[in-house]
Amino acid sequence: MADVPVTANTTMAEGEFNRFYIRAICVRAIEAGHDNVLIYRGRHSADPRSESEMLVGNPILATGLLNDLREKPGVDAALGLAKPNSGLSVKLMS
Repeated sequence: MADVPVTANTTMAEGEFNRFYIRAICVRAIEAGHDNVLIYRGRHSADPRSESEMLVGNPILATGLLNDLREKPGVDAALGLAKPNSGLSVKLMS
């Protein structure tokens, strides 16, 4: 028996959705011939982690991020983007 927050199921679902969303954005960027995707805050965070804030607005290599997500299914993957409740995601660069 484990003691988990009542929001654990929502946190897990949102995190997994974001991981698949990031993978899709990376595939789309690669297929369009773009090397990078842009890190942004996809969900509001009342108390954002300083390491998360330092990533916002930075480009990241789409192939590296995609490979990281494919190879490492845990929360330590995605070069720091897929941490639970981080609120970070990626978008196509304009």
